[in-house]
Amino acid sequence: MMVIYEVNLTVQRTILVEYTHWLYEHIQQMLAIPGFQDAQLFKSIDQSDLREVLFVVHYQIESENALNHYFEHQAPEMRADGLRRFGSQFTATRRILSPTQSSFRYNERS
Repeated sequence: MMVIYEVNLTVQRTILVEYTHWLYEHIQQMLAIPGFQDAQLFKSIDQSDLREVLFVVHYQIESENALNHYFEHQAPEMRADGLRRFGSQFTATRRILSPTQSSFRYNERS
């Protein structure tokens, strides 16, 4: 069953341009990993904090097994790359989402 791997990133504005360039490349590298099918990058529209920007990446992965393979074999190096480049100037939290049995769509009724 397909899963969503969500990564929430809080980035200091002082590194925003450099980090964004790196993030685009990083997402492409992630999509080259077997099982990773698609990615969507979101940026918070709440700009009230002048020091930080929030990004959210949703990776669509073909199965939980593929994600576990990533965790065991590629995750340590992929995560270390960002830490080497940017240190404590960003934070990342992650969660795994599984679709429910139901799908919802808006149906306009007359």
